[in-house]
Amino acid sequence: MWVEPLKLLKNIFGGIFPRSGRKQLLSRLERILGYSFKDARLLETALSHRSCVSDDGRGEAVSNERLEFLGDSVLDMLVSEYLYRDFPAAAEGELTRKKSAIVSR
Repeated sequence: MWVEPLKLLKNIFGGIFPRSGRKQLLSRLERILGYSFKDARLLETALSHRSCVSDDGRGEAVSNERLEFLGDSVLDMLVSEYLYRDFPAAAEGELTRKKSAIVSR
């Protein structure tokens, strides 16, 4: 099931295609996923690792790091809420250890 999207991602960000070709591949990926992004630049940014990006015309590299930071924060919040509710008698230190073990994986 995931083989085709993974091959597409490799082609999109493997330096094989010019930017215009990547747009077509991103559209194809959206069709496979069954979801159309309102802002296609967000999808491209989400899939762009810092080691493979160029600057945005203003001398700034645009990669997924800011989105990764946001995602990590959301995941941290969700795991924290889950642990807080499912372990009502647990002390803060125990909850912190559990959260660390879950989030680090």
